[in-house]
Amino acid sequence: GLIWSVVDGLFGWNFDSKSNEYAATIEPRFPSSWTKRSEMKTSLRGLEVDVRYESGVLSLSGGDAVNGDDDDDDVDGVAVRVRIVGCDGDDNGDIVVLSRGVEISRKCD
Repeated sequence: GLIWSVVDGLFGWNFDSKSNEYAATIEPRFPSSWTKRSEMKTSLRGLEVDVRYESGVLSLSGGDAVNGDDDDDDVDGVAVRVRIVGCDGDDNGDIVVLSRGVEISRKCD
């Protein structure tokens, strides 16, 4: 309950994607006055994803494959598509590709 309210609440993760274009949607719901650094780690279709929100900026970073080994060649091949809504003025969403070592940042209103 509490963890899900944070994931789906302030961070706005929706893992129930009905689209073939992306695996999940994220729509941050932090108030515009939020200046504290807030972080979470989650897994999405086999990829660890670090999520950070600070002073109106959302950052997503692709980490290791879930249950993967840093030396495993298959780790580099894991990639997921995520739709970001409500950031950089795009109300329809911005679809980005996350994989190991990729970091994406968006300014959110």
